[in-house]
Amino acid sequence: MISTLNHVIKLLIPPHNNFSATDLVEHMGSVIYGEEASSIRDIIYEVPESLRTIILLIDFDTELSMNGVFGFLENATGKYLNETIAALKLIRAEEDSSIMEGIRGLIEGINFNGKIKLEQYQVTPFEERHDINKRLLERIKELADGLYIYSIDRDIFEYLIGYLSDNWIVLLQELKDVRK
Repeated sequence: MISTLNHVIKLLIPPHNNFSATDLVEHMGSVIYGEEASSIRDIIYEVPESLRTIILLIDFDTELSMNGVFGFLENATGKYLNETIAALKLIRAEEDSSIMEGIRGLIEGINFNGKIKLEQYQVTPFEERHDINKRLLERIKELADGLYIYSIDRDIFEYLIGYLSDNWIVLLQELKDVRK
């Protein structure tokens, strides 16, 4: 199903009028992987920045939680590495944006998004699927171990809610323009 930009964006916005930044993020997290909203990634650059930031960070968090940093880099979300770093900077998650910049520097020239040819049920280590040496792999793991997901004192969603709350009036105007 191909949905229009406005239709998909309306799906991402809570149906009631009086919602908070937390409500918006929670609602988006509950619908973003649904069939109707899945096409949003095809038009991500047309989405208002505030919603795009939320989408990128939900995707980043989901991929890190499920598959770690290598899963993030290797799957479709990795196509948006630069945008994800920019989103982390925007919300002032400085430590995490710095870590991801370091990882980006280490992986320059490695194509994570190419087709991987595996037989059904074949399991191969990450380094065998990509042209990457073990030292580099270990360095990426070391950096990734510093990400918020492995920390008890940092949460990118706290940074995100803070950013959205600080810019709430502008965000509401963006959403009002879309809802017309």
